[in-house]
Amino acid sequence: MNQDELLASLTGALQRMVDSCTDCMLPFDTYCAMATLRACECVRAYAALVDSDVFTGCSIITRSQLDSLARLNGVMLEPDPHELAQNLIEGEPLRKKKGRTGEKLTDGYLVKVLAQQNPWVQQAYDRLNESVHLSSFHYKIFLAQGLHTRGGGMEIQYFKNSSYVQQKDKDGLDRMFVKLTEAVPNLLDFWRNRRPQLAATQKWLGKAAAAGII
Repeated sequence: MNQDELLASLTGALQRMVDSCTDCMLPFDTYCAMATLRACECVRAYAALVDSDVFTGCSIITRSQLDSLARLNGVMLEPDPHELAQNLIEGEPLRKKKGRTGEKLTDGYLVKVLAQQNPWVQQAYDRLNESVHLSSFHYKIFLAQGLHTRGGGMEIQYFKNSSYVQQKDKDGLDRMFVKLTEAVPNLLDFWRNRRPQLAATQKWLGKAAAAGII
């Protein structure tokens, strides 16, 4: 994983989007910026955890990156992404909101929507959730490090690295993280082209003009 290249790609796509907002930034534009900066933080965190050889931590950060991507995609596809983004910025939980199909916008639903064009995302979500929630994933890690008998008693052993994880699994997680991260700039570029075509954008620009913002 090339940290500098990923960060440059993320910030470059965000700058292109901001530059295209020649009128003013609307709520979903701000939401895009929030998601992108969170993605940048995930890149830095993932790189630091790789350097420290913390596989479980890398898995959790990868799940966070998937969360940003799924939420960005899901909100963008709603008829009025600006309205929904404004609600989220004000603190309303996304999982309690209903989308265009009438279903609540839970993590599972948002991943299902994202997986319609990217089928591999569903399996990634299922696997990564095991690392976030205390599960059999952590039981396997416990067994890998293990209990050891010493002097008639049981002794806990904690490895200060992930040497118990096969290299192919580490490489696979790296590829997954990079793939999820690279999808964020793609979504930003898609939104940049979609933005002026939405009736919702024109409605919100009208609000901004009426308020004297533009």
